[in-house]
Amino acid sequence: MNDFPSSSNDTFNARHKSALEVAKDFIPPPQFTELLGFNNCILVGPRGSGKTTLLKMLQVPALLSWYRREISPQLSIKFIGVFVAADVRWAKQLELVTKDILDESHRTTIHECAFSNFVSLALVESLEKSISLGVIRPYQQDAQDGLDRTKESELARKLSEIWRAQSTPSFSALKHALRVQQSEIPKISTFLAKSQNLSEVQQAFPFIGLSWLNSFTLAIETINDHLQIENQKWALLVDELEIIPPLLLSRILSPLRSTSGNLIFKYALSPTGAGSNILASHEESDPTQGNDFSTLSLWNTKKEEVRNFSSQLLVQALSSRGLVEVNADISEVLGASGTAEEGSKNSDKNEVGRISLAQRKKIFYELASKDESFNDFLRAKKIDVEKLTTSDNTVNGTLVRKITPLVYLRNHVLQKWSPEKHVLRSKKSSQPYQRFPNILDLTEGNPRWILNLAENLALQATSKEQNIKAQSVQADAIASFKDRFISMLKVYPVGKNPHNNKMTPYGFLETLANHLREKIFFNEFSQDPALSFLIDKASAEEFGEFISISIHLGALVLVDSDASKESAFIPGAAGLEGRQVRICHRLAPEFFLPLRAGRDVKMYSALNNVKKTTEPLLRQHPVTTSPVKILDKKSQLDLF
Repeated sequence: MNDFPSSSNDTFNARHKSALEVAKDFIPPPQFTELLGFNNCILVGPRGSGKTTLLKMLQVPALLSWYRREISPQLSIKFIGVFVAADVRWAKQLELVTKDILDESHRTTIHECAFSNFVSLALVESLEKSISLGVIRPYQQDAQDGLDRTKESELARKLSEIWRAQSTPSFSALKHALRVQQSEIPKISTFLAKSQNLSEVQQAFPFIGLSWLNSFTLAIETINDHLQIENQKWALLVDELEIIPPLLLSRILSPLRSTSGNLIFKYALSPTGAGSNILASHEESDPTQGNDFSTLSLWNTKKEEVRNFSSQLLVQALSSRGLVEVNADISEVLGASGTAEEGSKNSDKNEVGRISLAQRKKIFYELASKDESFNDFLRAKKIDVEKLTTSDNTVNGTLVRKITPLVYLRNHVLQKWSPEKHVLRSKKSSQPYQRFPNILDLTEGNPRWILNLAENLALQATSKEQNIKAQSVQADAIASFKDRFISMLKVYPVGKNPHNNKMTPYGFLETLANHLREKIFFNEFSQDPALSFLIDKASAEEFGEFISISIHLGALVLVDSDASKESAFIPGAAGLEGRQVRICHRLAPEFFLPLRAGRDVKMYSALNNVKKTTEPLLRQHPVTTSPVKILDKKSQLDLF
């Protein structure tokens, strides 16, 4: 998977924050309770979904700070988290220094040595902090007693021996020795590239060739034994597995199957990352989902949970900027939308928009007056707008509630519709996506996106000297919010693909959106238009990389049926086939799409038979279309 260079979308990346900084602003998502369990677990989610934040929250300083502030100071820490960030710069540097080593097994040996070194350093740092914070109490002493110098020296020397480092008298000296080992790796790689003699290298540098897992397991057992804390549990927390070289990644994932009783693993992975091929395989020796590890997917189709989490995080972000009170009601802060997707009659205020019956009638009348197909629909369903009702006790009450957002959006976009022609409004604002909960739904519950939205709202409110509820504030914030994402999609690198010279990830998504827009606005009114895509074999094989990148970035959201959710991993084109996705709500204001999933259509039909209009909907120009024309394959490819 390619990694996009630093951009504005990385402004709120937890990678650069300390454990305490992460804990300070932490709002737990629905998956966090399960993550705290004593089990092997893999976090799977797109970019910005909070994987790094959640892993960093499992470190002792973060958990302790959060427990004391939000939960209870009496809660105990179940395990000591050892956080290892597989930084993309580290991965690229490692590949660079080993590229001239011809023997692949020798390259993997160097990769494993580097990884082992990072794990060892992280272990020592976690040990130090846990002792100083009183979470680890050596020899059952009081927390303030800590670890005396003699005992620390003895343990440091034992760990030095395990890791084949220079014998050291303290944890500080041990960390220095490990960093010296780290600095030797480029020199070792150069020597190995020239001589190809691994045994000579191992004689000169004994730490080369050590198994990272054996070293780590032996180290925690030694620590537990030396400090007389035999039952102390440890969790290895490894972030961004997708950027780790494949052969090394296989060695990192294999311990999920079986390991020490005091060691568990919490990993983070993109659903389309390299590790998906290993974890979705069916080899007998490979760890299996449900048996050896559990999977926590950081995308959620339950709107109530998503909105609750998003509301808390947005309020916190706005309150930290002094714009709202800490306990503010987000629906009051943003204003209530009259066009929200509505939940059940038992839903709370986070689930239901507010719209008066008079406003519904007005919207229905307006669309009926200019859209012949909607008039036909009302007659066919025997809906009398003058006697419009949303009561569950009437025949069409539920249907009226369900179609209101679609009616509003079609009315907002269309100026006139008939079978002969359709005319779009010359000006189309982002009003259908403003206010609560619509503007909140644009974030998909993605923490980084929520913080980006908060930043945009704060900037617009401050510069305009207006309330966040003001339409102009929200309109400009939404425009900036979507445009920042689009800017990345237009330049995000794509690997080898026959369409790469003419299509970007944004162009790919626009092609899909054009297909949906035809169904929503240029066809007859439908109460259930197609709004999602079933990835068929043809689209997976021809456009697999674009689909994978879009899922990784969150631009395509998985909305699989329950039968398809058995695996959160998507191993290449074969794994994409049969999955259901929709375009993310963050792009909805760009393409004027409803904030719902809807039924699906085969993706390849959308990619291969897009109908051409004279101007995209997103442009602010009057558009009159004549009967649509389906392009032949050669003409279609020109669109790419």
